[in-house]
Amino acid sequence: MLLSPRAQLRLFQLFMSSSLWKIWVTRPRIVLKHLHKYLHLDCTPNDRLVALLYHYEFLLARMHPQVLSRLVHRPPILWEREVAEKKISISLTFPAPDDQEGDLALVLNVDAERVFILSFSIAPSCCFGESIGTVLFVGRVQGLTGTENIRETCRLCCEVDPSAMLMAALTGFARSVGIERIYGVTTASQLSSDNEDVGRRMVFNYNGFWEKMYGKRESSCFFILECPLPRRPLNSIVAKHRKRTLLKRTFKDAVAARVASSMREHVLR
Repeated sequence: MLLSPRAQLRLFQLFMSSSLWKIWVTRPRIVLKHLHKYLHLDCTPNDRLVALLYHYEFLLARMHPQVLSRLVHRPPILWEREVAEKKISISLTFPAPDDQEGDLALVLNVDAERVFILSFSIAPSCCFGESIGTVLFVGRVQGLTGTENIRETCRLCCEVDPSAMLMAALTGFARSVGIERIYGVTTASQLSSDNEDVGRRMVFNYNGFWEKMYGKRESSCFFILECPLPRRPLNSIVAKHRKRTLLKRTFKDAVAARVASSMREHVLR
């Protein structure tokens, strides 16, 4: 393992800034987490360091310092609605203490309860063997509450699944910062698949999730998705299902648009 001393020094310097100080206080080992499992199981130590450094340099350059400093304790709300006397929202946060799968997270909340989370990082495509510029890497998509609560949330949101809602929000995030490609971790390369108890619990089917989004599998480690996400032609859908499909698409488009607008108005410089 040969890591650049200059890059490591730069990482320490970044977290000494007032904008990132609170994240460092919350997660003191964040400046060393590239020495352990990070993003996906096959990510090399050098790529982990490059990705970690790139992510925080990007945030410092693009986000308001005040927003960065409150990502942990007062995360900004990017989208919200009230329905059936319940307040549903999507917030942008630092996913402490589970930040190994990504250094930002979109969280779907119902009232005060966190229902679903999508963790991601901003990274250079060279970390994935390509040279197309900046990409988003999704390392975690997970429910945080019981199945019944997730179903209820789906019902309140035009029957759109929480995971699909957060992907819509992610495309809005990507649009706001000019990123056109998303990389999604495979089931086998997702960090939790390395846990000893993985065979005794439910595991999110990342491969199936990305395939439903028309992602292309480019390696054993990740799928690639374009932004905006490709869709099946409406005329290829059974006629009796088209109206429902159109309603769900309209809802997701509205989520993406609102997130992009909130990012530009309240989060980005």
